[in-house]
Amino acid sequence: MDMEAEWKAISEKQAALNSVLLKDDDLGVIVRAHIYIETELDEFIRARLDQPEALKSLKLDFDGRANLAVGLGLDKGLKALISSIGSLRNDFAHNLRGEIGRQEANNLRKAMKPPYIDACRVAYKKTLDKLQSTDKPKSINDLPPKDQVILYLVNAWGAMASAALQARQAKAVRSSAT
Repeated sequence: MDMEAEWKAISEKQAALNSVLLKDDDLGVIVRAHIYIETELDEFIRARLDQPEALKSLKLDFDGRANLAVGLGLDKGLKALISSIGSLRNDFAHNLRGEIGRQEANNLRKAMKPPYIDACRVAYKKTLDKLQSTDKPKSINDLPPKDQVILYLVNAWGAMASAALQARQAKAVRSSAT
């Protein structure tokens, strides 16, 4: 797939993710975002492996695949974030309460290493500037917890989608060199 097509596909996935997250209840936000992130994690791993079909026989859980991805070159800071998202998904999957609160927002924020939290701040500022909104909080920390979590999840997905794209590009280069 050429770069233009890759970026178009990523944009379409992001639009779909944004759409479901903004309409969903708290449980749906966590579970659906996790599915999107997990899909990109799997894409990253498949692109890094010469024999991606071998992955199926390993039967790795989400955290196991995140650890494998680090071994294949995924940034450790991103691994900490997606592992935190995996833990959050597990908490929600086994809890009838299923409500996003300050603790969930704080836990994700703590899991974000500087390049990822910085990206969230920049994205939030650009969104405020684009909306020219004066009624929105100036700081992410002042947003309602669910909005904070959605922002963190979308940015985590974006980072994972970017890593998967880079891995596919590297694989294409390796394939063309052989």
